[in-house]
Amino acid sequence: MNLYHDPGVLMTRKIIRPASVAVGGLALALVLTACGESNEVESVAAQDGATLQELLLTDEESGLDGATGVNDTMLEGETIPLVVVAEAGKFEGACGEALQAAESAELGTVGSAARTFQREDGTGVAVAQFSTDTTDVSPAQLYNDIAEACGEPLKDEETGAEYTFTPLDSDASGFIFDITVTPGNESSSVMMLKDLGHHHILVAGVDADEADVKAVFDAQVEKTEQGLREVAEQGA
Repeated sequence: MNLYHDPGVLMTRKIIRPASVAVGGLALALVLTACGESNEVESVAAQDGATLQELLLTDEESGLDGATGVNDTMLEGETIPLVVVAEAGKFEGACGEALQAAESAELGTVGSAARTFQREDGTGVAVAQFSTDTTDVSPAQLYNDIAEACGEPLKDEETGAEYTFTPLDSDASGFIFDITVTPGNESSSVMMLKDLGHHHILVAGVDADEADVKAVFDAQVEKTEQGLREVAEQGA
């Protein structure tokens, strides 16, 4: 389940103050409830790939008109690379360091599952989620570091590829990742990530509108969180 693009491979386009004591108390209660639910989800032990696959969005739940779920993948106990740009060691500065941190990080997963929602015009949104025994690595933070450090286009002098990382308009972790090798040989992906304790969600839209990707991302986060709450309740 590689997450990077090889610039040597041809890419084509088409391949988002309290008014009263009572109101203040209600607000506080809502905040405490939200915190409690968050802690409950993040404390759930790593689930296997089969469970994560059941929590993936369906075609209808994706909300993407005309999209069909394809390329279903479910793995148990595999290592997931987080590399964004291969051979990141050739790049210097803060951006190079951020890319190297992602390239050197690997998630030893308990399970993982992925599905792509493909449209007839070639655009699509892929959803993936994976679980880990530890919480030492935060994919969302690694990608946030890249978005913050890589504010200028990055040129690979050996391959001629140019990489651009654009911050998202939303509050999701991630970035818009554009690659240009030659005119007409280019690709654009919207990457969004979420850490939920021992579980991680990644949604990537290929040549897709950021708003569409964000809608899928929000729906997947909501479904996964609900599923993990149910697991927590069953174990209580």
